[in-house]
Amino acid sequence: MRLERLLDLLGSTADPLWPAPTWLPMRFDRPLGIGATGGHGGIRYRVTDYQPGHLVEFTFAPSTGIDGTHVFEVEPTGPDSTVLRHRLTGQLTGPMRLLWPLLVRTLHDTVLE
Repeated sequence: MRLERLLDLLGSTADPLWPAPTWLPMRFDRPLGIGATGGHGGIRYRVTDYQPGHLVEFTFAPSTGIDGTHVFEVEPTGPDSTVLRHRLTGQLTGPMRLLWPLLVRTLHDTVLE
């Protein structure tokens, strides 16, 4: 399966990228697209940009304690190569200012890697 198609399956029951059932599954209130809301566990966000096969941007809900975005982007790097780029940009607020360095960062990196 091509990487572009894998990106489009994020949050679906057929999602091959998210490590469920080991981790709480990523789920949305509707198919992946701008305006879909959901998340995984207590981490909540909504899709604020979606370019099928290329980019998915999630904006964190204020209750999450992160004021920012989480982006997955497919970038062709040659005729037979592609990079899946992950970018987390934001400002920590409230209890997440302590939780991120003590716990959440390690869990986040484990899920993605």
